[in-house]
Amino acid sequence: YYEEERRGAAMDFAVTLHEVRELEPAPLDDKLFSAYGIKGADEALFRAEVRQNMARELRKAVDARIKQQVMDVLIDAYAELEIPAALISREAQLLRKEMFEHLGGETANENVDIESILPDEMFAAKATRRVKLGLILNRLIDHYELKADPDALRRAVEDIASAYQDPEEVVNWYYANQEELSSVESRVLEDSLVARLLESATLSDRACAYREAIALGQRSKL
Repeated sequence: YYEEERRGAAMDFAVTLHEVRELEPAPLDDKLFSAYGIKGADEALFRAEVRQNMARELRKAVDARIKQQVMDVLIDAYAELEIPAALISREAQLLRKEMFEHLGGETANENVDIESILPDEMFAAKATRRVKLGLILNRLIDHYELKADPDALRRAVEDIASAYQDPEEVVNWYYANQEELSSVESRVLEDSLVARLLESATLSDRACAYREAIALGQRSKL
């Protein structure tokens, strides 16, 4: 809690309920189809679009889950790796800034003491993990002499763009913004490393429902 004296305490909050809503299936009409970028009353095309989106999200969720498990193994394998305190502190500052902005705060506001509202202790564990993973991944990428394949990078960008109505415009935007493109390139390198490590790993499949797979993927945070 942002007030230090209340942190960890049991508290009661008064809530005023103004409205109760219930989700209902949307009718299969032109309005729904157009929301998916489909012109005309083409239900078959709409269903194909939804199925394609679900397949893409499922693939991303499964990949994220596998990647999370590989990262967990790496963290355990390098448990004794010493991390410079300065790197952890800098990463904690970045995490604090991200959370503050996510909550609607303005970091440029000189009247706000961000560190008192969001102290370093809140981010210490996550910052340590992220810094450690970064060092481990860089070391292994160098060890295996991995490079970001231009074709793989292009496919990754196109995969991101496929979720938008004008994929070509999104692709062009990425290639015109080096910082954003470098971020995708880093993920491509990480994925290449994961694939390399999985070559010598023993894998086992577990069947689960679609929603469970998506939920597992969403909870897989590096």
